[in-house]
Amino acid sequence: MNSEVSIQQNNSVHGDDSYYSNSGNPELIIDAVMDGVTDHGGAEASSTLSKKLETEDIQSIDDVNEILLNLNEEFFRIGAGRFLLTTASIAITTDNTLTISTVGDSPIYLIHDNEFQQISGRIGGLLKLNTSSAIGAKEQLNIFEFQTIISPGDKLLIVSDGISDNLTLSEIKEAMVNTEHPNALSSYLEQTSSERTQRGGTPPAMRGRVRTDDKTIITRYYQ
Repeated sequence: MNSEVSIQQNNSVHGDDSYYSNSGNPELIIDAVMDGVTDHGGAEASSTLSKKLETEDIQSIDDVNEILLNLNEEFFRIGAGRFLLTTASIAITTDNTLTISTVGDSPIYLIHDNEFQQISGRIGGLLKLNTSSAIGAKEQLNIFEFQTIISPGDKLLIVSDGISDNLTLSEIKEAMVNTEHPNALSSYLEQTSSERTQRGGTPPAMRGRVRTDDKTIITRYYQ
């Protein structure tokens, strides 16, 4: 299935975000956002995972999960759950199938058949059930998985919490529904988050809360 992608990153706050996207391979597209835990070796952990996704021979989500499990074992052995910590939100598109593996709170949103849903990340301040807090945080890693058939007109959004913490869920949904090009959605999300961290002015539902953090956005629209 054809698709268009937009990628934006502002990594100037902590430098802990990483991403990977291999749009040059239409038969197996990988989109991934990693948000390293600040002051806990997050930049090294997130970039290590990004490099693994780029260099390993990945044929399926099982290969991705094996990478996550192996890195969790390595990070935990070195950092004892206190160092080398990162989230991972990874989506694989093959033909008309979207498969997702996530660890931690970097959310993935999807519009499928005109219905909006949040696949992963925090919901109401809590992580989705059965999702580990970060790669490297515990000896045993619990990976949340999701799979669905995709259709032309579907939209995929993966962000780090420098975006998701500064917009309401309804704002993200409305933007995904109403924007016709992935560049427009990415620009709106980045600009809105940046304006709020600089000047405040959050919606009443956010109670004035803003988060000054790195911002990574991958937006893919299926055609």
